[in-house]
Amino acid sequence: MIGGTFLAVTAGITGDDRPSLTRRVVFSVGLVAALVIFAGIVLALTSETPQNPVLQNPVASHLFTAARWLADPFRHAVPRQDPKQDIALNWGLAGGTYFFVGVFLSRTLTGQ
Repeated sequence: MIGGTFLAVTAGITGDDRPSLTRRVVFSVGLVAALVIFAGIVLALTSETPQNPVLQNPVASHLFTAARWLADPFRHAVPRQDPKQDIALNWGLAGGTYFFVGVFLSRTLTGQ
């Protein structure tokens, strides 16, 4: 388990003080959700139309769909007239929320 050892050494902790598997999984889920949303923001802001060749790529299309699904609860959090501003602001709020909730829950699970 080289990755876990690397994380423990870089965080300055050793032995039994290493982060638990649950903490790492919770943090990773929050981080991945935030990264997917931020990638979706980039795809949304760089594509002019849904027929854009970038969104016709299956990976980009699935990534955009996943980002839209994750950001759906924040769809009308801060309404804007410009659709790109609306996506950037509301999806950015969603990505930040997922990340900070993941950090908060991972720290709560270990009592730090």
